[in-house]
Amino acid sequence: MIFLLTAAHADTLALRDAHVDACGTVTGELDVLPSLLARTVTVTADGFGATEVAVPPFRSTVSFVLPTRQQAQRDVEVTASWWFLESEPLVLEVPPLELVLDVAAPAEVWAGEPFDLAVGVDAACPTLPLALTLSDATGVVLARTEPATGDRTLSGVLLRPGAVGLEVAAEREGVTVLREVRVVAVGPPCVDEDRDGHLACRHDDCDDGDASVYPGHREVLGNGVDDDCDGVNGTDRDRDGAESAAVGGTDCDDADARIRPGAPGYADPDGDGAIAVTKPRDLDCDGAVEPIVRFDCAEGDPTIPRSEDPVPTGIDEDCDGLVDEGTVAYDDDGDGLAELAGDCNDADATIRPGARETPDCRDQNCDGTVDEGVRRPARDDTWEDRGETPELPGATWVSGLFAHYRSSSTEVALVTRDGTDVERFKVFAHDGSFDEFFVKVSIDEMGDDRAYEVSISGPGGSRTATLEGAGSVVVPGAAGSNDTGEYEIVVTPRQGALEWCPVLLSVSTG
Repeated sequence: MIFLLTAAHADTLALRDAHVDACGTVTGELDVLPSLLARTVTVTADGFGATEVAVPPFRSTVSFVLPTRQQAQRDVEVTASWWFLESEPLVLEVPPLELVLDVAAPAEVWAGEPFDLAVGVDAACPTLPLALTLSDATGVVLARTEPATGDRTLSGVLLRPGAVGLEVAAEREGVTVLREVRVVAVGPPCVDEDRDGHLACRHDDCDDGDASVYPGHREVLGNGVDDDCDGVNGTDRDRDGAESAAVGGTDCDDADARIRPGAPGYADPDGDGAIAVTKPRDLDCDGAVEPIVRFDCAEGDPTIPRSEDPVPTGIDEDCDGLVDEGTVAYDDDGDGLAELAGDCNDADATIRPGARETPDCRDQNCDGTVDEGVRRPARDDTWEDRGETPELPGATWVSGLFAHYRSSSTEVALVTRDGTDVERFKVFAHDGSFDEFFVKVSIDEMGDDRAYEVSISGPGGSRTATLEGAGSVVVPGAAGSNDTGEYEIVVTPRQGALEWCPVLLSVSTG
């Protein structure tokens, strides 16, 4: 469609920047001489109506909108006028309608039965009313709609079976502007031959000559009939070629096609000798389950299972359900962080980034600083007040029919004042005729995570070792000799131990 705009003298009244959209709405601006008074300019589209444009005082440019009633694609003369002034004509062309019909026809219909055909309407002007007509290939009109906007549904009836072309035509003011053709298959009239309420022509009855066969009917095992129309006749539900044992067949599991007489062993797609099965099954129905040699958690990778890699890979190589165990990427202490994520002690769940610092000479939050923000109590352990060399509980005599010396085990909680705080103890150990003799000192926990030298000396010999963490020092005694007697234990801080740090020992004899 073309709209023709008129413009008068440029110095008194003119139209500029005017255009028209697909719906026929004209927009643009009026140029006028400024005035002390408000004025009203009339913009008229020939044959389509007019609009009044108010021009305020002192304004020289005013925008306008002229909604038209779009009737046909033709040139239209539009004028702008005020009193005796009139603009010069302009010619504007209406953009194309760009109409698209999205026709969704059913794949199959049945003769004599109504069917629906959905039509989506997409046009550059969505407010333009269009009439839709549905016809068959012979030109017989099956359905028609009044002019309207938006998507519609057309209903029709076809009487003859076969392939039929359907045409949808869009009309505007009685003129066809677009046609779309679809072909549908028309089936014979749909009749329920066995009167069971299900129709074969609608694929709802697999045997329309037997009223006891239809979807939803109870399956009767062993009758050789697919009673419920699910494609299985009731004797071989898993379709593995063996009939169910429930009807006298040989298939011990008629719900699993992998299980049947003569079935091969477990599938091993990657050929690595391991299988992705956790529960043994009787695959060949011989009454005995087939053993599972090795579990495979990655049946598509012939290199798995294998020994776990010593470096993080993000893969469960040994199929134990754990990923990267034994590496810095695994959370050994279960605190939610591994060494790779910043855990500076992955053997202790109380130590991790973000943990609260406690006054125990350890770096709980892994920031490299010990006990920041807290104060360690400057208190000696209770052993400091028990004399120069306190004696620990040792072997004790048990009288009676089976009299003997009982072995001992004592937990000793120490506090090191500083790097010069040497701790000394004595313990009595007895070497019986049939006893396995030993004197053992273990460091179970050390607060400063540094090092302590531990020495044991007595009748059975001497041992000295520097422990940089949990560990033990043992005097096993001498074979063939009596190692009974007092043993001295000395614990000496090394490597500049921090002040007032706890150390937990255990001393045992046997």
